[in-house]
Amino acid sequence: MKKKHPKVLLVDDDEINQLVACTFMKKWGITVSTANDGQKALELIQSKSFDLVIMDLQMPEVDGYDCTRRIRSMHDSYFKEIPILVFSASSSIDSKKRANEFGMTDILNKPFRQEELRAKIGQYLRLPSQDFRPLKIDFALHTDGELPFKIELMQMLGDNLVELRASLEESLKSGDPSPFLNTSHKVASAITILNEPDMGSAIEQIKKYMKQHDRHAMAEHVSRLHEIMDDVTRAMEHEINVLQKGNPMP
Repeated sequence: MKKKHPKVLLVDDDEINQLVACTFMKKWGITVSTANDGQKALELIQSKSFDLVIMDLQMPEVDGYDCTRRIRSMHDSYFKEIPILVFSASSSIDSKKRANEFGMTDILNKPFRQEELRAKIGQYLRLPSQDFRPLKIDFALHTDGELPFKIELMQMLGDNLVELRASLEESLKSGDPSPFLNTSHKVASAITILNEPDMGSAIEQIKKYMKQHDRHAMAEHVSRLHEIMDDVTRAMEHEINVLQKGNPMP
């Protein structure tokens, strides 16, 4: 079930999750249709036009478990075979066993990162190759061109982005802007060194709308920040890997 232009049905009632996931998948050449609940997904899947389903477990009325069970019970081999990936905050053996019992194909960890989402989808769909984002870090200024410092700097910047991402998820989940506001201040130097104006702009917009408790207005900027952070992280990980292979550290 692999096509040049795959089509995915995304089932999730969280508009920010929808926007972030859709942004990533569209960038990878995937056509995405969304459903806000399991009942809508059951209606859309009848078209048999999708190559893969990505579904949240926790939804009102028809949840991910029931929706999957009902899809698998439909009378056509298409509904028995289409890969169904589910978002789950738990990757425990019990969770995977239960998912398998309901006919789910695989589990995606939640919250997700771009590279993890891409890798998991890539197990079931053919995705085009993706170039790495050019790094805008002034290594000559910050490391004096020395290889060990260059690698260490990128590792530290990566750790800062991991911390920023975690604080963003915490604030979105709790509705309390404090974790993200505090962490964005803490990693301000890292953001400056990364030299990504769009990242800084997205952070400022998120801080603004968090203070106003305007989740809808914030969604687009959250998606943009996730996209940039993941692109930069992948680029730095790739650069570190290249440098370490070409110049093994003692």
